[in-house]
Amino acid sequence: MKLSDQQNPHATHEETGLVREAPFKSRYWWGLIILILFFVGALVATHTSVKSYFLLELEDVGKKKLDLNVLALRGKLNQYRTLPAILSRHPASQRAIESPDDPQAIDTAVEFYLETRNLTGASEIYLLNTNATAIAASNRGEEDSFMGKNFSYRPYYRDAMVGKLGRYFGMGTNSGLRGYYFSSAVRKQGKVVGVVVVIVDVDELEATLREGDFRDSGTSVLVTDRRGVVFMSNRSEWVFRSLEQLSDVDQLAIHRSRQYPKVEITPMP
Repeated sequence: MKLSDQQNPHATHEETGLVREAPFKSRYWWGLIILILFFVGALVATHTSVKSYFLLELEDVGKKKLDLNVLALRGKLNQYRTLPAILSRHPASQRAIESPDDPQAIDTAVEFYLETRNLTGASEIYLLNTNATAIAASNRGEEDSFMGKNFSYRPYYRDAMVGKLGRYFGMGTNSGLRGYYFSSAVRKQGKVVGVVVVIVDVDELEATLREGDFRDSGTSVLVTDRRGVVFMSNRSEWVFRSLEQLSDVDQLAIHRSRQYPKVEITPMP
């Protein structure tokens, strides 16, 4: 056999080794790279999942805190929600409406409203005749007394006159203080003959938003009217700001009802 026909063991070994070793090294390194990428990807995915989990947890905790404060706020409002209807059925309110020219009937109603105000923590209580003029009020004799004032421009009066529960937020045209108004019709033989109004001090309600978890966490909370005007917040600079630019229709309605007298409503930045 010729030498050329024989296999050179060295050449063949070296050649064979190159042919076999190259794919092995290639697969090894590619496998290692893929394994590293897998672990890196798994680590990123795990970090993202953990981050998302904690974000969801924080969001859930925030929602629970908000729900609790909303319940607390509603609870305070509900303390007064039915009060006008109860007062409208009381003999003192009924007699004052029937006999507005009787000083004793008016005195009795005023004393009754004053006592009720002190017991319940309401800001003010007053009685309107069908013309929306106050004939009895818990603040009679005070500088900003409602006695003899007309409130026909207020929606809570118009709502009660058609049998609805009046609910309204606004500033007092006399006092300039923020108040939440509840109203109910006074009826006699099924006919609406007057309106009882109870005002709740918004400063007291707003304190709910400044207490507890919201104060500690620095969370910002706001409450708006149906037009998107902020009337309560734990950030005072947001009060009387609108969530967006008010339409001409809304601005006219606010002006006519004197909801925010002498206040310029501007959009939040």
